[in-house]
Amino acid sequence: MSPTRILQALREDLAEYVAEQKGTTSVAKDPWQPIEILADRPTGFRVILLWAGDEPDGSNELHEAEGILPSVLCNVEVYVSLNLGLVRDPGTKLFEDDGATPLVERVNEIRARVLSLAFEFDGETLGRFRYRGCAPVVTPEGWPLTAYKLKFGIVSVCDVYEDREVEL
Repeated sequence: MSPTRILQALREDLAEYVAEQKGTTSVAKDPWQPIEILADRPTGFRVILLWAGDEPDGSNELHEAEGILPSVLCNVEVYVSLNLGLVRDPGTKLFEDDGATPLVERVNEIRARVLSLAFEFDGETLGRFRYRGCAPVVTPEGWPLTAYKLKFGIVSVCDVYEDREVEL
């Protein structure tokens, strides 16, 4: 599973679901773009995906000893926003239902949806996302936005090319 395929599959699944809920889905090009998109203007329910790099998953020594390709933990961030513009008592919009699904419920729905994805190949499940936490989104200046950032990881095998000798 390449990072490209992981993001594509996640975007396809979430975009369809979010559109059914009258929301929009975006993919950020860098770590600052989600904040730019969220601060842009009120747009209602929005989901933004970000490829947040990868890190060793702790099993590389074992894999190398057994001749298995090394693997990494691929990090994906999913921003969930419900920007309603100026409203009276905005804190209650996090959990009260006044005709629109509250933000905390949207976060719960998106988290459940991501965790339900199973990446399969030839009928065998290769991986599922691991939940790594949730935090409120704030601007670099510390201004809170009506959004939460969900963090997920999924183990992926690294592409490794044939050994190439280098003359020293």
